[in-house]
Amino acid sequence: MLTIRGYQKLLQTEFLGGRYHIQQVSEHDGFYDIQIVNGKGNTSLIGLRRESFKDYEGNAIYDILLNGRDIKVSVTANWISDKDNMVGQLEGVLRDNPF
Repeated sequence: MLTIRGYQKLLQTEFLGGRYHIQQVSEHDGFYDIQIVNGKGNTSLIGLRRESFKDYEGNAIYDILLNGRDIKVSVTANWISDKDNMVGQLEGVLRDNPF
């Protein structure tokens, strides 16, 4: 089960030129949920599964969901546990799925 220490440090992080910020981060049994707000006050929920799957090389990977649906994005624990990598991944998701 994926555990990210200090995930609350993401709160109020702004990205993509200030168009989005992280309003809330919460830990649940199966997911980390990251609530994103845009400049118009609209929200979107990015989820990070805490249960791993194996990639073709046998590495543990964790899926990212957008508003509860699979978007075919997966990350490793070591990579996503870095705050800059996490923010970069969120930016990538929102570039591909703006709201």
